[in-house]
Amino acid sequence: EYPTNGLIKNSLAKAYIMKGSLTQALPNMKKALRLEPDNLAVWSTFLNYYAAQKDKENFTTWLQRINKRDAGYLPPGQIVRIMDSML
Repeated sequence: EYPTNGLIKNSLAKAYIMKGSLTQALPNMKKALRLEPDNLAVWSTFLNYYAAQKDKENFTTWLQRINKRDAGYLPPGQIVRIMDSML
């Protein structure tokens, strides 16, 4: 209904990630990023997606990008727990 609203696409992607429907999340994430390229919430969705995929390389890439914008976005202890869960 709102194809040009990046935040709605991002919310839809987050819902798919929470449901474990990662293949459905990805196109919505990409659309959200095209519409909202500088939005930290969209970046965070990519971070959560790659955590769910247990993809440390892409998780780290997005984490570094987020930390450049907001160094306190995720507490170090939480980052360690997420990374440990990717084993």
